[in-house]
Amino acid sequence: MNAPPRHEMFVLPDGVKKVTITKDTKMPNCMDFEIQKEDHTISNPLRVKLLENPKVLFAGYKAPHPLEYRTIVKIQTTPDTTPIIAMQNAIQELVVEFGSIRSKFEKQFGQSQQPRVRVLAGWRDKEHSMVRLAWMLGGGDTAPAALAWAQEWITWMSI
Repeated sequence: MNAPPRHEMFVLPDGVKKVTITKDTKMPNCMDFEIQKEDHTISNPLRVKLLENPKVLFAGYKAPHPLEYRTIVKIQTTPDTTPIIAMQNAIQELVVEFGSIRSKFEKQFGQSQQPRVRVLAGWRDKEHSMVRLAWMLGGGDTAPAALAWAQEWITWMSI
């Protein structure tokens, strides 16, 4: 099999930044955010949340290649704000939304029902990514990684 080792999907090598921001020279108030070791699971909810902001003119993302574990999110805003502020707001709103999903799930099913979330994670509707991330925040061996990811984003975007 020619697939790279699975750990390359999520382990950030030494010296590599999680997020690299590049100003787009062809469009005003536009930036590209290259996010390492992430895929559609976070890029699509970010895009959706960004597009809910009336100050965001354009938000889209692409995954350059299935074997390259990175995505590029492009954001263009109105002149009265910046793409970085729009990204910060979207991330903060998603953290609140995922926390709400987690608490509602725990209230409905309790802590002992976590395997059911794995079934829900297979849904292919609009909330697919949010349910998957809610499961990550909800427990199991991936919860610390998800919480660390969210904290890393909040810290990075607060700079």
